[in-house]
Amino acid sequence: MLDKHAAPLMNALSPVTWLCITDATDGHAVEGFADGRALSAEGLEALILVVSSRFERKSLIQRQRMVNTVLRDDLTDGSLHSVRMKCLTPAQWEGAGRPPSLRPGAPCTVHVSAGRIEAPPTIQDNDSGEAKCESKCEFC
Repeated sequence: MLDKHAAPLMNALSPVTWLCITDATDGHAVEGFADGRALSAEGLEALILVVSSRFERKSLIQRQRMVNTVLRDDLTDGSLHSVRMKCLTPAQWEGAGRPPSLRPGAPCTVHVSAGRIEAPPTIQDNDSGEAKCESKCEFC
């Protein structure tokens, strides 16, 4: 479900140097829905790290509003329960050591690199057939 936001974010914030969207859903929207704090029990929680030169000379709140504008419909109907984001310029991202995701060690559900939407790379484990992340994959 979160992958549907990659292309609209890329279009609104072009050029996008890096985009990582992570599903951080832990189920607490269920409790929130039961007591009226959430719009939907199925609401997802997203972590977004987005790097774009469109953020140059913009305040943090202006950057977040640019992202929230793209996510507005899903935030309004409860499909997205919460979003935590970091909106960086390319220079800020480089200065921070090019972090691959908002939360260290959290895998990207979808990421954009060099203007292309990609799923994180995986390899097949020959014994079990289960997909496992490549050891050199920095966003796993």
